[in-house]
Amino acid sequence: IDAGLEPVRVIGEFARQAGLHFLPSVRMNDLHFTCDPLQSPLTPQFWFDHQDLVVRSVPKEISSWYEHAPDFTHDVVRQYRMDLIDEILERFADTVDGIELDFLRHPVFLPDGEGPARGHLVTDMVRRVRARLQQMSEASGRPHWLLVRAPTDLDSCRRVGLEVDLWIEQKLIDVVIPASHYFATYDMPIDSVVDVARAHGCRVHPSLFPSHFDAWPFDIERAVPPAPYVKHGPIISPRRMRGAAANYWRMGVDGLAVYNLHLDRTAHADTLYRMLRDLAAPACLRRADKIFAITKSTWLSDHPVSFRKQLPADLAADQPQTFTLIIGEDFDDRRTAPLLDRCVLRAGLRRIAPSVVATIEVNGTRLPTSDLAPVKGSPAVFEKHPLLAEAFVNAPIEDRGCLRQGPNEIRIALDQPATVTDIEMLATWRCSENA
Repeated sequence: IDAGLEPVRVIGEFARQAGLHFLPSVRMNDLHFTCDPLQSPLTPQFWFDHQDLVVRSVPKEISSWYEHAPDFTHDVVRQYRMDLIDEILERFADTVDGIELDFLRHPVFLPDGEGPARGHLVTDMVRRVRARLQQMSEASGRPHWLLVRAPTDLDSCRRVGLEVDLWIEQKLIDVVIPASHYFATYDMPIDSVVDVARAHGCRVHPSLFPSHFDAWPFDIERAVPPAPYVKHGPIISPRRMRGAAANYWRMGVDGLAVYNLHLDRTAHADTLYRMLRDLAAPACLRRADKIFAITKSTWLSDHPVSFRKQLPADLAADQPQTFTLIIGEDFDDRRTAPLLDRCVLRAGLRRIAPSVVATIEVNGTRLPTSDLAPVKGSPAVFEKHPLLAEAFVNAPIEDRGCLRQGPNEIRIALDQPATVTDIEMLATWRCSENA
């Protein structure tokens, strides 16, 4: 920047040279500064000048920091964001192919409870951006796309003032990116978005996140993690990312998006390139090892835009519970089924008696189960991470005919009370190109 170079232009020109489209992303209400707005170096001057124009009231489930969020009820707040968008589109008109509006950083735009009544104010902003892009397309002779990153389902969008269904129906947007607020997911409830988008020619590209919820690595050979749990939680492994991707392809999406994909602190990390290669198309996942899991709660799961999680779940003795595990793999695919090496389902448990016995069924088929395998973690780790399993029960799946592509019913019964923290399945292939 001191040398007079503009990062947006540098990246955009590099993308064009590589034959890629380039769409900058605008965080519509980034609130990283709100933990201490008077001291944070991230606090914009606009906020200092308009401290009276903040939402003040937020849902009790989320941090009180968000009370400092600029309130889109006010014309000056919306115009400030529009000015930023207009500046990007004007300054880099020769470089950009559109723009992404990121409504998940952060999904607080209006006072608590006012989203449905005042959502038209945000819709007006989206309509203005669409009109600006249309002008650019007419002037340049090339298309300019509008992407929006939004909560996972239409009800959650409406709750915070985002009329995404209306944007799709009125063809204001070209691509919608349903996403979790934070952390990787395997089972976002995106059906409502997919159905509306398919009916109106809008593409759906769900977002994949690299930060994983608390979970031990899946090591079926030793039944315990090969390494101690790290301080900041695990980064999603290629196997887990492939499982999530396969699930969303199965839901009928048109593509995938990634977010905050910094898997390694070194440039050009091999894991990053392997992961992007695997996500390019459904065919890239064929004969690739995968882990399918049920998304479990995190410290952000109570946010109004977070979907309901099945785990953790407290089970009483001899009172089974049924869970839904989505499996994107087609185990009847004649091209890959003969090469399938092994499938293992495992359930993670916490607050258990050493003698607990588990019964596991998949779609009505009872699986053989191993003895309880305790995790060799330190008490400090378990205390700091209350959603980590203390032990696992492994259940090999020999009859692959019990598995369905799509939702699978997993029924778990325990003879003593415990908490189920994890339900996940590993599928590996002989001669797999991607371990």
